[in-house]
Amino acid sequence: SAGYQRWATIENLKRAAATMNFLTEHGIGSYEELVERCDAIAAASIRTRESLRDTEQRISDLSLLEKQIDTYRKLKPVYDRYKASKDKEKFLRGFESEIILFEAAVREIKKAGLTKLPSAEKLKEELDGLAARKAALQAELRKVQREEKEYDTNRTNVNMLLNQRIHKEKHQEFQL
Repeated sequence: SAGYQRWATIENLKRAAATMNFLTEHGIGSYEELVERCDAIAAASIRTRESLRDTEQRISDLSLLEKQIDTYRKLKPVYDRYKASKDKEKFLRGFESEIILFEAAVREIKKAGLTKLPSAEKLKEELDGLAARKAALQAELRKVQREEKEYDTNRTNVNMLLNQRIHKEKHQEFQL
């Protein structure tokens, strides 16, 4: 209908003006430059996601290690009594679950490559630092994702405008 066509024309003009303003504000003078910036923003987004994933994995690993160290410290006296007991079988029957948990904690601590147990405060400080880094990376990721969306939207608009221009030129050639 005529009303829809008028609305679409106005909407396209608004979109074209907004895109031109964006390109001018960001000093983008060519399509290739726009594509380069889009690719750079996408790469920054990927790097930030990877860094965030690595930080989250480190937090997870440290949290698990912290639990293993806590288990080790709690059950070390029981294990020492087990090693010192004369009737190990009888002692083992009475404290089997504690000894199994202690030995599992020792395996995990050795697997982590620790020879000396870090203090609880040190682990807490490192976890707090990682949590702060995670929060900063999440904020940075949100910012980069907004930029990426903005650049992609404007690149789509430019592609649409270029395709409309090419279509219009071909249509005019056929009319001649």
